[in-house]
Amino acid sequence: TVAPLVVIQPEVALMTGLDIELKCDVLGNPSPIVTWSKGKTSLNTGRQMHTKYSSTYTVKLSDMSVADLGIYNCSATNILGSDFGITSVKGERSRLQSLNSIRQ
Repeated sequence: TVAPLVVIQPEVALMTGLDIELKCDVLGNPSPIVTWSKGKTSLNTGRQMHTKYSSTYTVKLSDMSVADLGIYNCSATNILGSDFGITSVKGERSRLQSLNSIRQ
């Protein structure tokens, strides 16, 4: 049995208007409960199993806007403990989005 361990990329940079999938790798036995959040808001997660004891947990953000930039938290908990990792999503307005704003 192993307490959870979360490994996550510390920073992601992108242009707004794109889709992004944030990923965190979580180890633990028994399998931990994993949640993604931004601030105090919980996010829906997807899950892809890689091995019996190792998982990648993802959250997909579509058509990113400036409001989607910020700090995201991946938390894992099982009966032996908990761990978390944070990633900072940074970006700027895409050129295409800026051009569309000017035309309107």
